[in-house]
Amino acid sequence: MEKQFVTNHLGPFLFTGLLIPLMLDGNPTSTSISKSPQRSNSGLGRIGRVEKRIINTSSEAHRISPIRFSDLHQTPGVRVLEEEMPRRGMPEGVLRGGDGARSGYVYEPAIAYGQSKTANVLLSVELNRRLAGRVGSWAVSPGNIMTNLVRGADEQMLKGMLSGVPESEWKTIDQGAATLVVAGFDPGLDGGIVSDGVYLHDCQIRRPSKWASDPGFAERLWRVSEELVGEKFDFGELKEVVGRGKGKGSRL
Repeated sequence: MEKQFVTNHLGPFLFTGLLIPLMLDGNPTSTSISKSPQRSNSGLGRIGRVEKRIINTSSEAHRISPIRFSDLHQTPGVRVLEEEMPRRGMPEGVLRGGDGARSGYVYEPAIAYGQSKTANVLLSVELNRRLAGRVGSWAVSPGNIMTNLVRGADEQMLKGMLSGVPESEWKTIDQGAATLVVAGFDPGLDGGIVSDGVYLHDCQIRRPSKWASDPGFAERLWRVSEELVGEKFDFGELKEVVGRGKGKGSRL
């Protein structure tokens, strides 16, 4: 299995699924409706303030690639469907394999990383649907931080990363942690946002890419993830899924 997908998504997915019953079994969550309810860009309202929160660490790199449902493991040589290809126009140096990387002829670490970060946002989308306000979930982009994540990167990859990000946009670890703190503790955030209100960047709610906010893709990823980890999770009340990814299978 593709290492980044397993590490960044499947592990947290399983861990979260096993912890949720304990979260639901604790003290009742406050679900009082806020005095001035806001609405997300999708038109789906926030259903109330929640005290219990699940925070997924995503990245602006989620804009690199959607979930490659036809080949989650990014197998070299497997033809990539047009709708699952990474976006065009990325900065020079991001993709080492050029057009071959976009079409799937070579394994591309940046695309695999982008897919895993898209999965983090979709997980928050689906958690909000399944938990229906009892627990809220947000996905957070800490920003550009030089951490141990790059300890296995080669010289070419490091050069591409550094050249693609202006020096002024790099953050310290403390600066990067700020958005995580906001997501976890800011009382101004309301729960129950189904799609494009679940993503935070620079301590503000930002609109994620379309492929990271589609409820159909979120539900589809959940089903595939359950198959891969060998667990089924049922947390009670579910909202109807409306989205492009609904009802489609995946190549496991």
